[in-house]
Amino acid sequence: MSVAEIPETRFALSGELSIAYQVFGSGPRDLLYVPGIISHVDMPWEEAHAASFLKELGKRFRVIIFDKRGQGASDRIDGATTLEERIDDLRAVMSAAGSESATVFALSEGGPVSILFASIYPDKVDRLILFGAMAKFWGDDEYPHMTHSKHMAEVIDRMVAEWGTGAFVGRAGAVGNVSPADLQVLARRERMACSRAAYVNFFKLTR
Repeated sequence: MSVAEIPETRFALSGELSIAYQVFGSGPRDLLYVPGIISHVDMPWEEAHAASFLKELGKRFRVIIFDKRGQGASDRIDGATTLEERIDDLRAVMSAAGSESATVFALSEGGPVSILFASIYPDKVDRLILFGAMAKFWGDDEYPHMTHSKHMAEVIDRMVAEWGTGAFVGRAGAVGNVSPADLQVLARRERMACSRAAYVNFFKLTR
């Protein structure tokens, strides 16, 4: 994809933090794309499959996509953050993009914050689409659908050891369908998204 085709990265102010976002597409309705645990607004345009998906969305919507606080081109933060703080980022990005209401498309870990956003600001959410999302990231005795939180340290240690290698895609997507070239791009996306320490903090947040 040529540089001329990549949307301009802009910044919305959420409290004292700058949140990176892009707006693209020609559809009649707005769609707010809430990323999963890895995000960098510039990186998907470098990978053919991801870029094709985004361009298809842009044929049907005016798409607003952003990096969560602490990741990608958004301001880094110290320690973890809360869902309540993160919904302010969604609201700030929509306001900066001139969007009064939108279909909210939440990927994976973007689900919980989008559910909370829709419950607090129902007038800003036309529809809520959850793809590969979960009610919460870690399980417990009453929520057996995810890995139990008692195994958190073990899981984090294993995933952090692999961080920046592209191995995450094998855990989150289809195994064996990633070419070596695509794996290099995905590994770089991980490294560009955040540091290992930020990754650990984010896993601890997503209870």
